[in-house]
Amino acid sequence: MKLFWICLFLCLSQVTLADCNGLSFFLADPTWSFNSNPAPLLQITISKKNNSSCDYFLTFSAGESGNYNNRLLFNSASYTFYTLPYQLYQAFPYANILKDFPIAISSNDVVVGAFSTGGGTSQTITYRPVLRILSAYPRVGNYADHVMVSIYEGSVTGAHSIHTTQVATYNYTVEKLVDLSTARHALDFGMLSVGLVKSFDVILKYNAGYSLMFSSANNGQMKNAAGNFFATYSMKVNGSLINLNSSSKNPIVVSSGSGTSPAEGLRLPISATITSVGQLAGFYRDVISITVTSME
Repeated sequence: MKLFWICLFLCLSQVTLADCNGLSFFLADPTWSFNSNPAPLLQITISKKNNSSCDYFLTFSAGESGNYNNRLLFNSASYTFYTLPYQLYQAFPYANILKDFPIAISSNDVVVGAFSTGGGTSQTITYRPVLRILSAYPRVGNYADHVMVSIYEGSVTGAHSIHTTQVATYNYTVEKLVDLSTARHALDFGMLSVGLVKSFDVILKYNAGYSLMFSSANNGQMKNAAGNFFATYSMKVNGSLINLNSSSKNPIVVSSGSGTSPAEGLRLPISATITSVGQLAGFYRDVISITVTSME
C-alpha cells in the first residue's frame, strides 16, 4: 500500500509537468539601454505547444556582481573600480527583487504566470529593470551587465523543471561631463596699493579628468581705461604662481587632473595680488577667461 501511494504521487507530478509541452520564452528587449529609459516596463512573451493548463515561473541570476541585493553594471574600460547600481523587480512599487535558485524561495522572488485550459498557447508578462545613478558625474564609459533568465514549469515551492535559458543584457553609456562654477565674477580692489589681495574659488565637477585654462586679456596686467598705462598683479591657482604672459592669444593650463571629481566638486582657491600701481590715476581693468575641458 505504501509503495502504491508513492508511485501514484510520482506519476501525478510527471503528468502535471508534462502539460507545459514546449514551454519557451522570448525577451522583447534582450539588450536594454538605460539611456532610453532608466526604469522601463519590459515584456516577455511565453509560449507552449499545447492548449492545456500550465503553471510556470521565470528566474533571474545575480549577474556579474554575484549579489542579488547589489546588482551592478560594470565599466568595460575599468572593470574593478567603476560600477553603476541597478536592480530587477517584479513590478512597481519596487519591492520584490527577482532572483534565481537557490536564493529564490517564494513567488515574491520570481515572475509567475499560468495558462488555463483552452486559454491559448501564448501570453505576455512584464518585469522592471531600474537603474540607480548615485552620482551626477559617474565615470565616463560604457557600462553593462549580463543576467541569465530561465523559465521553469511548475512552482517555486513545489515540483518544477527547467525548460530553457536566455541572456538578458543591460547597459548604460556615460558621456564626458565637465562643469565649472565660481561664486565671484569680479574682483574689486578699490583704491590700488601694492600687496592688496583678492580671492575666489573655482569649483570643478568632472568624470573624465579636467584641464583648467586661464587667459588674460592684457597678459597679466590691468590696463587704464584712458590709455596704455598698466597696474600689474600676480595670480596663484591652488597655491601655485601662474604666468599669464602671452596668455591673451594662448591660454595656459593652470591645473589638470584625471578620473572623477568628489561628489561636492573639486574646489581650487584662486588669488590675485597687486604688485605695482599705474602711473596715471583712473580705472584699471583686466579680464580673465576661464575654460575647462575634459582631459581623458
